[in-house]
Amino acid sequence: MHRIDNILAPNSGTIEALIVEDGGFVEEGTKLMTIRNTLSDEDLFRLQQNVDLSKRNLEQLQNGSIGSAQRSIHVDENNRDLLEAQDRMERMKSLYEMGAISAAKRDEAIANYEVIKSTSSYSSPVSMKISADAKSIEVAERQVKAAEDALKKAKAGTETVNIFSSKAGMIIELPISSGDHVQAGDVLLQMNIAEHPWIEAEVNGEDVDKVYLGQLVRYRLARMEVRGTVQEISDMEGDNDRKRVVISIPPDESNLGEDADHIKLYFMP
Repeated sequence: MHRIDNILAPNSGTIEALIVEDGGFVEEGTKLMTIRNTLSDEDLFRLQQNVDLSKRNLEQLQNGSIGSAQRSIHVDENNRDLLEAQDRMERMKSLYEMGAISAAKRDEAIANYEVIKSTSSYSSPVSMKISADAKSIEVAERQVKAAEDALKKAKAGTETVNIFSSKAGMIIELPISSGDHVQAGDVLLQMNIAEHPWIEAEVNGEDVDKVYLGQLVRYRLARMEVRGTVQEISDMEGDNDRKRVVISIPPDESNLGEDADHIKLYFMP
């Protein structure tokens, strides 16, 4: 047996080019396939919006934000008269719209308000420039950079990614085809790793207590005597009288063929 290695998709994408075939042997570093990463238009739009908003915020801070303030209020008798005249004018306008008074009454109230207004000191909102402190601008600059980096990284993620074999081995399962869409973490293929072959056996009876890690094991393979060592010992589920034993195979003798199920093992003391 060999150690099985799963090659997983690093992220979502489409199989653009599939180079290997099921059952083929590949060397370490062999290019297996090419995946084109995908990102939705909605995601790109949202990231672009973040960039635009952060830039607009920075620009406003650098140019000074526009706020409003009140002029100094000089409170005197005329000012109170102005407020009363304004209230009366608004009331007359409402009554006129309801048809309760004549236009002459409305115009009289408006004229009275304008006369008092021209002779009064009153408050009114004015626009003024509010300068931002250096720390606020620095924070805004960092926000712009972070938003731009996120967009750049996302766009770069739509490029192609080549998948390579990290070990030499034989492809035993290839569940994908060119054009298939895969999600991050999906199994792209399975390989039998050539450098880690082993024999898995069940030991029972009086031999169970005689097996130990590192123990030398002799067996015949392809009419040749081969020696390996016990690499792993584990209990069989639901059976304390049997053990699962993993025994190493020399790399140059790893092609077991059909004889894998008929090997006689001799555990050396």
